[in-house]
Amino acid sequence: GTRLVSGDYPAASTAVWDVSPGGAAEVAVLPTAASKGGGLAYDREGRLYTYGEDASVLVWEEETQVPVRRLVAPLRQELPDAQQPMAVAVSADGSTAASGDSPQGTTVWDVASGARLFSTSPRRWQNRPALSRDGRLVALAGDSVLELRSRDGDELARLPARPGFGWGSPDFGPDEETVLALHLPFQRNRPLDWELVSWDVRTGERVAWPTEPGTRIAVAPDGTRVAVGNPGGPSRVLDLPGGGVLFELEGHAAGVVDVVWSPDGSRLATAGTDGIAIVWDAADGTPERRLPALRHELTDVDFSSDGRHLATAALGEPFVRVWALDVEELRRIAAGRVTRGLTESECAEYLPGRSCPDRPAD
Repeated sequence: GTRLVSGDYPAASTAVWDVSPGGAAEVAVLPTAASKGGGLAYDREGRLYTYGEDASVLVWEEETQVPVRRLVAPLRQELPDAQQPMAVAVSADGSTAASGDSPQGTTVWDVASGARLFSTSPRRWQNRPALSRDGRLVALAGDSVLELRSRDGDELARLPARPGFGWGSPDFGPDEETVLALHLPFQRNRPLDWELVSWDVRTGERVAWPTEPGTRIAVAPDGTRVAVGNPGGPSRVLDLPGGGVLFELEGHAAGVVDVVWSPDGSRLATAGTDGIAIVWDAADGTPERRLPALRHELTDVDFSSDGRHLATAALGEPFVRVWALDVEELRRIAAGRVTRGLTESECAEYLPGRSCPDRPAD
């Protein structure tokens, strides 16, 4: 009873999942039509947002696995050297969503109406935006400037990068009056020049702590720590304020491109270029669960609003996978799909010496 076999006709494949207490398995596979690696994000109302190749965002009700809204962005001509995966962000209350990549720029929507609030011009380097919990504020980072905008697109503040530097993906502090981001050199062979910057958007004060290379960051729900994904080495968890290393996340065979906290702050999840997602104990960085390795590099990962599921997106895969982290839930799902019980002869053959289980009700 520790293995589950599934067949996938469209993909012409069969998979064997480890459903033992140390294993994990999918509860949904949602199409995205993204070829470069679709972004994803959960809101705290239980909806999942995925990004497609046509620059639209699909909003899914996770329990029913049905899209309930499509947010449409203006399509622009792609830059010939654009290789960056798409990005999606959503406010915790589900009121505001944002998406973008280098060829398309960033687009921000009102989720309830589907109305497009504003779009930015394309940039050669465009990182994932961040949204405040109530959706009123949008933090944008890219080539040379970190900026704060209202959900209507009005620029409220900006922080230029030093010459030869840019900004990694930002995140809001818990007070939503502070934005954190990595200040990184365009020449990535300058590891001593990397900084973690805390920017007070009210006063304009900028505090920087030296740090090691990284890309995406995630501030813990209580604001006392920040996790840094590193595509070229171990990821790490730093204390706030100060930026001191509390512990490293060691377990990937390659770099980490995304890192997130569970809603209650008790766990972390990382997405690796080795095709593996790992769930960690946020207290000390002990790995709790490794999701099965995929053929493609992962690009995004996020916890569901209740922490029971983990969604992953991968480079070149036209779908988002949703994984069960609760084995009992997976067993309930499997039991609910049983169409008949075993016959007496099957019980005698496969369950010798044991009573035959009850058959499903008609």
